[in-house]
Amino acid sequence: MEIFRQIPPEKLEEILRETPKHLVDIIANVLLTFLLKGNVPVPEAESMVGKVKEKKMAELFENMEKMDIQAERRKTEEQRKRAEEAEQRAEEMAQKLDDSTRLFVESCQELGATKEILAEKFAEKFQVERNIAIQTVERYWKTI
Repeated sequence: MEIFRQIPPEKLEEILRETPKHLVDIIANVLLTFLLKGNVPVPEAESMVGKVKEKKMAELFENMEKMDIQAERRKTEEQRKRAEEAEQRAEEMAQKLDDSTRLFVESCQELGATKEILAEKFAEKFQVERNIAIQTVERYWKTI
C-alpha cells in the first residue's frame, strides 16, 4: 500500500486513462473488498472506490493514514497473550481462594463450630449475603 501511495499522481492518471472500463471495475471491486476487510467504514470505502471508477487515482489515498498491518498483527497477538495470562492468573487465584475457603471451613469445623455459627461469622467477616455464606459453608462442610 505504501509503495502504491508513492506512485506520482500523474503516473496513476496516465495508467488509468487507457485502462478499459471492465479492468477499472475489477480494480474497484478488489479495492472495496480489501478496504472492507480492513474495517474501513463503508462510506469511506465507497468514496475511495468511486475515485477509482472516476479514474481519479491520484486522490485515492490522500487522506488515508499509514498503517503497518504486521505491526497491528503483533499488537493483537501480544494483547491476546496478555489476556490469556491474566485469565490464567485469575483461575489460579480463584483456585487458591477456593482452597483457602475449604481449609477455613474445615478448621472451624474441627474446632467445634456449628454450620450456623460459621455461616453467620463468614457473612460478617467477608461481607457477603447470609445465603451465600450458608451455601459456602455447606459446600465445604465435611460429613464425619
